[in-house]
Amino acid sequence: MITLDRAFADFATLLERDRDWTGPDMTFPRICRRIGVPWRRFDRFLREELGYGGEEILAACRRAADKKP
Repeated sequence: MITLDRAFADFATLLERDRDWTGPDMTFPRICRRIGVPWRRFDRFLREELGYGGEEILAACRRAADKKP
């Protein structure tokens, strides 16, 4: 299992470079499986570090992506 810090880096990279997450079928648990981290544990980590859970972060990123020209 990867560390939560590494998972965070991989999650950020995925959001930055890979557009697969924009589809409605790409859920936070599915993304966590892809990067190799338990989704509940990573969600808790994100809430502690950022104050937002994984699905909330994905929703915000999707809204921002929809607004880009």
